[in-house]
Amino acid sequence: MATAAAAATPDPCGLVTEADITSVTGADPGPGRATPAGVYQACVYGKAVIVTARAIDRATFDTSSMQNPGAQRITGAGDAAVTATGDGGTAVIAWHKGVELNVLIPGGTVDAEKYLVARGLDRV
Repeated sequence: MATAAAAATPDPCGLVTEADITSVTGADPGPGRATPAGVYQACVYGKAVIVTARAIDRATFDTSSMQNPGAQRITGAGDAAVTATGDGGTAVIAWHKGVELNVLIPGGTVDAEKYLVARGLDRV
């Protein structure tokens, strides 16, 4: 049975599209594949570009986003955003209208990820 949060979470493949990824990376990764990811809805493009989304309130986002390794607040994507560094590289994680959206492009730039997150959140 789907939870209310899962039901309210937009499809990450619809928020950040194949065309969006292509415009940033210069290579068509092929269609996104929906992938289970715990509390998140996930979309994987190609072998490595990962987009995740979940329904979350702002207070929970503010607390949980800063628990990511190397989290630093940034501006320019959503109403609140951070960068975080993990095994796959640096990701941009942002919040807007009750949705957290994360984009990770291994070897990509924060500016490219921030652009994709902002683009995706414009579709919320």
